[in-house]
Amino acid sequence: MKKFLFFIIVILVISFSFIHFFIAPKLIQNVKSHLKDLGFNNAESQGVGYKIDGLNISKIYLDKDKFSTVKNFKLTFSWPALILNKTVLSISVDELNLVLTSKELTDRIKSFSPIKVNFSNPVSINKINIDVATTNAPIRLNGNLKSQLFEGYNNYLLNLDASQNNLSFNSKTTFRNDLQNGLYLDGIISNLNINLYDFSLKRAESWFSISANKNDFDLSAELNAGSGKIFNLPLQSINITAGKSDNYLPIIFRSKISGNETTTLS
Repeated sequence: MKKFLFFIIVILVISFSFIHFFIAPKLIQNVKSHLKDLGFNNAESQGVGYKIDGLNISKIYLDKDKFSTVKNFKLTFSWPALILNKTVLSISVDELNLVLTSKELTDRIKSFSPIKVNFSNPVSINKINIDVATTNAPIRLNGNLKSQLFEGYNNYLLNLDASQNNLSFNSKTTFRNDLQNGLYLDGIISNLNINLYDFSLKRAESWFSISANKNDFDLSAELNAGSGKIFNLPLQSINITAGKSDNYLPIIFRSKISGNETTTLS
């Protein structure tokens, strides 16, 4: 009996050592690699814990200044299956905080290539906070991300809202991306209000649809607003449509001038 218990203890020690020194570092490196694909090149993890059903990272710093963070990042999987090169079952995050300047946000969007990021795992982010410093006024976005299996693919639903004087809206965006078929994205923006010094939109609604692969992309979008202004020109019944045609992306603008409804701008 003692020999059997000793044998079990030895097996457990060897298994834990193998996980701690080989499997876990590889997992964390894979997480950093995916974050790098998303534009976060300086990610550092803190507080790694092992559980029966996976691995938990208490905090991930996404930038050098440690302003942008991921709290309670959890990978759910079976350890024996993972050792046999099986995939992670799901990814969950309690809270994602991003603090960016408008230039950093623009650079990150430009460098981000969704085609090379394989969103194949169910992902949930319970709380998203995005703070963007702009020349006009700071912008805060709040939301969450969920995923569900549909027709054999993980479809992701991103909810983002803003409720400030200079920018307010509610949005729902669904997307799917895989390395074979590319990116499919559809979104609806409602209750959109923009209030800047030389540009404004009131009571606006919008929809957009994007599909992209390594060789081409298609885009169509439309925005309707009850009123607004460009510089000091008051407008109403604003309509903007965009749709890719061959290698061109025409944008059509139509609006009436407030107080002079017989005149249409286009």
